[in-house]
Amino acid sequence: ANPIIDKQKFTAHDVKKRHKTMKPACLWQQGTMMDLDVILSDSSDVPTGWPALTTKDDNTEQQQQVDDNTNQATILASWTQQNLILGGKPHDPNSKASFLSIMMGSHTDQEMNRRNTTLSFPLTDAIWNNDTHVYAHLRLQRRVRNNRKPRNEDVLVKKMVLTRHRKRKKNRDVKSLINSDQDGEDEANKVHDSSILTQASLNKTHDQLLLYIKPSLTIQFVELGTMDLPPRNSMPKQFADHMDWYDGEKNEMDGDGWLYYPILYNSEFWISYGSLKEVNGTMKESVVDVTLEPVPMWKWQLQSGMVDNQRKQESFTGEEDDSNDMLRTMLLETNPYLLVVTAIVSVLHTVFDVLAFKNDISFFKNKKSMEGLSLRSMIVNAFFSLVILLYLADNDTSYMVVMSNGVGLVIEFWKISKAITIKWE
Repeated sequence: ANPIIDKQKFTAHDVKKRHKTMKPACLWQQGTMMDLDVILSDSSDVPTGWPALTTKDDNTEQQQQVDDNTNQATILASWTQQNLILGGKPHDPNSKASFLSIMMGSHTDQEMNRRNTTLSFPLTDAIWNNDTHVYAHLRLQRRVRNNRKPRNEDVLVKKMVLTRHRKRKKNRDVKSLINSDQDGEDEANKVHDSSILTQASLNKTHDQLLLYIKPSLTIQFVELGTMDLPPRNSMPKQFADHMDWYDGEKNEMDGDGWLYYPILYNSEFWISYGSLKEVNGTMKESVVDVTLEPVPMWKWQLQSGMVDNQRKQESFTGEEDDSNDMLRTMLLETNPYLLVVTAIVSVLHTVFDVLAFKNDISFFKNKKSMEGLSLRSMIVNAFFSLVILLYLADNDTSYMVVMSNGVGLVIEFWKISKAITIKWE
């Protein structure tokens, strides 16, 4: 037995000193059987009969104020999965590990924790009028013995948002000279309603802040295994922000370390801007692809770090970063072998450019006479390089190509300065 230590035996200094040296540990043991419930709702309040959120985020109060304008919460869809195993189960020594397990660096079989489905749900008036968001409420509960009532340490409750606001820039209405009558007829046949989001969507002469639905909900089990984590007070912020801590009395006072729930992460790494669906009164229902998957620590840190940096950049500049979206789309839609070949060709192209610049500079730097060289051809080459550079800059070409041509143009002007001498009298 491990009784709860009496608080009176410790001074404030002793407790503070022990907190600095405590090593975090998972509240649930490896191999724990779990059940997952997912409920889609138009309210930020947890469903009836569920415990409160395990960890309240910074936007909880603000979202609550928005939802106060709505009526009673509506359950839009639900999904239940059973027989999940925390950390998976050990591999059969007589069988070979799967390719996914090898890539994940896992010593356990995680296939039973991979689940997916497609949920279809209707939209409500509160959503059409921009009074609320679409929320996914998650309840991860470990199975308890002896049919006892589950306690707080047995249940992890999280809330994830499936919608986001995004600024749509104004655009100029143009009328095609070809099939113009048909286009006007199609526009007239469109059914419009009086909802706030529909009226905002029809206003294309000004920038509008519209509501968009994400196409997928990816729930990841982060596999920590036996990793030795630093104390909670010294843990990096980008790591600790995604962890749900159990701050019970026993956890505060004993020496086993601060306890945390299994890390359940909502990954939005593969959601591009183009995949977001605009919400208005003409959209009566929508679908979302729900995926449950285990993920290794290195992959989770890489993806979550990139998403966090993108959000910080967007909040700082107030604009969306299209370069990250282009990278995400390229990784999704391009063959991996083609990506590898493109990367190799790009590196070789850069190396050859540097060698060409080096040889050009070495040749003209040590040349005492310009005999045999045409000044006219040098000026024409510099003019062509300038035109190409302006064309590339106007078409939003990648910085690598623009910089390469820019350096080449500077070298062309430098060569002209070596061929002619300007004197002021």
